[in-house]
Amino acid sequence: MNSKKLPPKKIDLSAPVLDLKREEDFALKYANHVGTEPTGWDLKLLFGRVDPSVGPNAIIQHTGISLPWPTVKSLIYVLRVQLAVYEKNNGHVPFPAGGLVQVPRSVPEEISKLPHAQAIHEAVLKLYDEFMAENPEALLQQHQGD
Repeated sequence: MNSKKLPPKKIDLSAPVLDLKREEDFALKYANHVGTEPTGWDLKLLFGRVDPSVGPNAIIQHTGISLPWPTVKSLIYVLRVQLAVYEKNNGHVPFPAGGLVQVPRSVPEEISKLPHAQAIHEAVLKLYDEFMAENPEALLQQHQGD
């Protein structure tokens, strides 16, 4: 038996202590696709998996979770932190070819009449350009054959 004493755990008093518990019917599922359905109150995340046995580009959705917009903001932050830590420890996570639809450089005609279309397009284009700058392999793969 190991009789070594472990040092006491350091507790970060600046963060709330969470007592996480799982419901009796808690289920862990795998998803390699996430769709979204926004409303004025929340954002529904639709989790699924690609299933080529069903057909080309078939996604079988299995779970939907609705999050209020403030939780969406905190989730984005938490996901970015987790990815940054992972990449610092393991290296860049390459983005697969064909995994992101290219954003057009000008406002598409079909949304040009919507309120704030220009501002929304600029915001989306900025995010797209940032993503491509952080994932140059996606840019190279996406533009092959142009």
